[in-house]
Amino acid sequence: MADRIDGNRPPEPIPPALSLGLDLFAATWLQRWTDAGGYVAIGRDGKASAGFVPYEDSPHFRAPDYSLPDEIQRADAACRDGHYHGSMRALLGLLAAMPTGWQAVEAHLLAHGMTEMVGARQL
Repeated sequence: MADRIDGNRPPEPIPPALSLGLDLFAATWLQRWTDAGGYVAIGRDGKASAGFVPYEDSPHFRAPDYSLPDEIQRADAACRDGHYHGSMRALLGLLAAMPTGWQAVEAHLLAHGMTEMVGARQL
């Protein structure tokens, strides 16, 4: 599970001029994140943490082609697993790169009365 990025920094206030755009960013990011197999939860301290399911449990999982030799099946599975993890890390990186990105996600969830968000396949 990936923990809150820069969790030791005090929260920065979201500038009012950016709040609408950041809410849209947060909603879009959350949708992409959960559709890909990620989840976000708000802790008792009001801070969000995010994680994602293993590739085998993700919506991107594809069963191996059993007509192929074992070595090729393993290489294909490793490639797909690496691509999935790389995609999830890239989404986390996007959130970290956005100023006040984590706060926007926290504010979006709380504004809609949610303390967690998971993808449909994870339920």
